[in-house]
Amino acid sequence: MPGRALTLRLCLYALVVAHFSESPAPAVDNLLTNPAFESPLAPCWEERTPEDETRTLRRVEEVGRDGSAAVLENLQPCYTRLRQGADRSIVIERGSLVELSAWVRSEMTDEARITLQIYCMDDKDGILAQPRSPAMSGTFDWTRASVWTIVPEGTLYTMAYVQVQEGTGKVAFDDVELVVRQKPMPRPPAPKIVLLSDLLDDGLCLTNLKTLFEDGLVQAAPDDASTLPDASGVLVL
Repeated sequence: MPGRALTLRLCLYALVVAHFSESPAPAVDNLLTNPAFESPLAPCWEERTPEDETRTLRRVEEVGRDGSAAVLENLQPCYTRLRQGADRSIVIERGSLVELSAWVRSEMTDEARITLQIYCMDDKDGILAQPRSPAMSGTFDWTRASVWTIVPEGTLYTMAYVQVQEGTGKVAFDDVELVVRQKPMPRPPAPKIVLLSDLLDDGLCLTNLKTLFEDGLVQAAPDDASTLPDASGVLVL
């Protein structure tokens, strides 16, 4: 049920963004440091998969859209990843709609899967969400890639990844952005649903009903009609 609620909220946010897209977009702050790789990768960008005989991760001048770019190279099929935010420096308000985007140019083989990925982490470094962009592969010129998500409750910090999995060759990333597209939207009050029942408080059925109707669920004895006048619905169990 929580997964369905998150999906519905994400669809709602997407509709809101689409509705306002006809108006001039307000300026937004990029939450990433050194997004165009005009400075050395470290300390902002971290090699999640350090260089070895299978891969290289480097900042290369004069290969970006306008200057430098981060170039990931698979010398053998492997998983090569560059990230920012593992130091817990990127803190985003829970419930925000965020977008991670980057411009990508590839000289990879068709087996490669080039993606961007957002990680939303809790205070114990557990993963609460890890959406990734649609995979890209093969050879292509500068193309914008992006992935969206809603920052879930319990998120302490967020990380941004650029990465390639499998295949061989080089892929360049430039102008990476992590931005808040929509602040958390206030939730309307839950509709009042009266439950006329003698269900046990610790029963599975009642637990599921509370998850479904949240604060709108009002419990009453089977013969108590005093709560019915302003109810949006009634359940008798």
